[in-house]
Amino acid sequence: MKKKKIFIFVIIIALGIGGVNWMSNKKAENEYIETQKPRIEKYLKYNYNGIETITYSEEHFKTPMGSLDIDGYVNNDKDLYFSATTYPPQDFEAGASPSKDLDKMRKEEYKYQTKLVSEIEAEEKTQKK
Repeated sequence: MKKKKIFIFVIIIALGIGGVNWMSNKKAENEYIETQKPRIEKYLKYNYNGIETITYSEEHFKTPMGSLDIDGYVNNDKDLYFSATTYPPQDFEAGASPSKDLDKMRKEEYKYQTKLVSEIEAEEKTQKK
């Protein structure tokens, strides 16, 4: 009986530690995602025509390899959805898989090769000078 109580106590402690660790990782994940949203928006607005608004889903998906998929849609149209893949701790550069309808909005000059966020930012800096 005493062994059973000790076993249950150890399980509860292990679950508690795991839960705290999961929560802190989830918090860090959410903070990271918030820092990436402006980069995703810059990428979409630069490489696609007619992007007015961007709405993100509240859920995101972490792959076994550690990348994060941040999903959303544009212009309040759920048929114009995307999934932006980013690899923490690196910043999002490119890789927003668009729906077929959103892909039709891609700017002609970026039909085959979109601009990376770092390229867009470098271009913005030279334009400010």
